[in-house]
Amino acid sequence: MMGQRLEDLCPFITNMVPRRHANRRTVSNAIANMSWIRDIHGTTTLDVIIEFLKLCSLIEKVALQPAVQDTHTWRLSASGNYTTKSAYDAIFMGSIQFEPWERIWQTWAPVNAISSCGWL
Repeated sequence: MMGQRLEDLCPFITNMVPRRHANRRTVSNAIANMSWIRDIHGTTTLDVIIEFLKLCSLIEKVALQPAVQDTHTWRLSASGNYTTKSAYDAIFMGSIQFEPWERIWQTWAPVNAISSCGWL
């Protein structure tokens, strides 16, 4: 919904649904007759009520199309397809490049200088 995971939109409610229920239920099954409501267990707080109302209004707008095949889109590549390279690049997304890395990983010290210091 809205390009986000349900856990991100409604964390209080998703924490109140036992995993055994969440792992068994399909979206179609949950939306039918609003049966997802029966999966919520625990203490009702103001945050839960607010998320519940928000979720109800979002689900109300969902129209499933059983004849249309589901598609999976990998947002971290331009093609929308998963690649190992795109996943690897995502790990370092936002990190700072250190250009003189070669100076750190390639030593210029001669072997004789290191052994004369008593390190070897």
